[in-house]
Amino acid sequence: MPARMRYPILVETWLYPARGVAPIAVESLDWFTWLQEHPAFTYQEGELRFAVRCEQRAERRYWYAYKRAQGKLFKCYLGRSQDLTLLRLREAARQVRQRLTDAASARGAGSASVCAADDQVPDTSATPAPCTPSPSPGPSRRADAGVPDTDLCTGGCGKNHAAGRVG
Repeated sequence: MPARMRYPILVETWLYPARGVAPIAVESLDWFTWLQEHPAFTYQEGELRFAVRCEQRAERRYWYAYKRAQGKLFKCYLGRSQDLTLLRLREAARQVRQRLTDAASARGAGSASVCAADDQVPDTSATPAPCTPSPSPGPSRRADAGVPDTDLCTGGCGKNHAAGRVG
């Protein structure tokens, strides 16, 4: 189990849902059941960490990877719960690393490329879209009120979720 755990975290092939709870093997029946009941977790691969969150649209749940770096929010479509496999998560990690490298190169050259995130319901029959950076919305009202901004959950994964940003 990871030494420090604030949110459920996936490391290697195991999801650690909480302290004192048995880890869940990725792609097991318990994994897919857990995904239907929870809105978010952290994915860690080596030094790279990013948030994995679900969004509900048209009564369907879609999973996305989010990584904030260099003033940009990188968003990568992962698929529906039944599509969220270790292979897909590793591919997303590769895409996030590539986007971070590209953004660092562009920043070093003095030009920053900002692409808007796709807010449409994804076409699940197509190849997953690459990660796209979107502009940072700036400081949240939560930060102005002295409340820590977790930036982990977005709306749509249940009526009692804790939103990371207030509009």
